[in-house]
Amino acid sequence: MSSLLEGPVAQRMSWPPRWSDTCKLFARLKTKWETLRAPSGTPSGTSPRQERNKSRESALADVIEHLVWWSTSDGAALSFNRRWLEYTGLPATEPVVPWPHLLHPDDLDETLKRWNQCLLSRTTFEVKSRLRRHDGEYRWHKVLAALHVSAECKKEEWIGTCIDIHDHTLQIEKTRHAEASLQHALCTRDEFLATLSHELRTPMNVILGWVQILRTEETPTIDMRHVLEIIDRNARSQVQLINDLLDVSRIIGGKMLILERLADMESITLAGLEPFRLAARQKSILVETHFDSGLKPLLGDPDRLQQVVWNLVSNAVKFTPRGGSLVIALRRRASHVVLEVQDTGQGIDADFLPFVFQSFRQEDGSPSRRLGGLGLGLSIAKHIVEMHGGTLTAQSQGRGMGALFVVSLPLRARARGPRLQLVPTPVASIGAPTRHP
Repeated sequence: MSSLLEGPVAQRMSWPPRWSDTCKLFARLKTKWETLRAPSGTPSGTSPRQERNKSRESALADVIEHLVWWSTSDGAALSFNRRWLEYTGLPATEPVVPWPHLLHPDDLDETLKRWNQCLLSRTTFEVKSRLRRHDGEYRWHKVLAALHVSAECKKEEWIGTCIDIHDHTLQIEKTRHAEASLQHALCTRDEFLATLSHELRTPMNVILGWVQILRTEETPTIDMRHVLEIIDRNARSQVQLINDLLDVSRIIGGKMLILERLADMESITLAGLEPFRLAARQKSILVETHFDSGLKPLLGDPDRLQQVVWNLVSNAVKFTPRGGSLVIALRRRASHVVLEVQDTGQGIDADFLPFVFQSFRQEDGSPSRRLGGLGLGLSIAKHIVEMHGGTLTAQSQGRGMGALFVVSLPLRARARGPRLQLVPTPVASIGAPTRHP
């Protein structure tokens, strides 16, 4: 006790002693007394009870399934449980790595912003972010933390846990994507049904209208030849729509057949172009053909291949404005025959280009659009080409820059899917596109 009274405090004490000097003396006495009471091996200021509690907390944290961590009241990391060390791959002897380094770069700013807000407001911290695992994979975790104040030593620290919700998060994203795809499919279906009803009704109204006129008209001023041409054109248009729908149904059901025989692509291309020469002439579209000499026949279905040409040329004439041009070329490329159909029409937007061959997809799918069609022709053409072992691609520099469609067909590749191989015979005359059951 004498040593306590011989320090700087005692030397500065006046007599009678002041109240402030007395408080300082008692504080020094309390500190010395706690130091003397502390057993050997126990840090000064930490009681055996506190050590036991801390040991139990550490053991409990190590058996918890989640990642557990502690930090100071200002956010500096103190320690982690065994699961955290196993997840991050850090040994227990490794100096503590700043935990922001484990966050995914895309989650770093938001997580740190919310963490700093909680440090200032002293409120519960909760965030969802990705943490890097020891193998480099980032996994989603739900991070929770609360400020804890020890009842014994009045020490403040943050206690947090990271719960792995990676699989659950991916499943939610998958479900949302499926719901969005379903909603898009429903909208596409409704849009297609509206377009289909419009496309079927338009030619039928023309046919019925002229039939009604012919039944009631008594004057001989009607040009019957012209009337029959109108009726025939609209009837063929309706038949084409129905055939496209049947083809799509066969494709979906895997029932489209390929009748294999020798096919002369030059004759097929000319036959597919012929029905559209008049329409091109009426729009003052210049049509050019460039065919390599010595093209060999390939093994395929002439009728189906003519259907491909028919669809490509039909689109080119339909979307090329008055005064434009259309170039159709046949090239020999090693063991392939390449058909190119290039126009100077309205072109294809870059955003729509990846979907140009999808069924029921059109840049303008509304019934009130200027040009008709169901948006099935290119999808059917691509499927037919692929059944022959070939490829069909589309290129465009954008709106108003025209489009180029390229068909590449192997000379001797066997067809994919259902097929019926006939005795190879040279192709005779080929008429308008036909359909197979």
